[in-house]
Amino acid sequence: KKLLNRQTVIKRNTWLRNRLLFGSNVRADVATLKSLKRADTGYEAAKILGCSPNAAYRNWKDLEEAGWGAAVYKPA
Repeated sequence: KKLLNRQTVIKRNTWLRNRLLFGSNVRADVATLKSLKRADTGYEAAKILGCSPNAAYRNWKDLEEAGWGAAVYKPA
């Protein structure tokens, strides 16, 4: 028997929600770090994720341009 249903898990877990939204890629992980305020720059995100600084920076800037840092999705 499942302990939690899918909707509850998605609502509570920012990382899984972003992976559903963006797919399983660096952008989803950068978005998660950004929304949880675990990193302040793309470079910090790259260090945490162990990915290319170029990829993290590019995704960080794309998310900023899209307004991701200003109004992050908050589940009800």
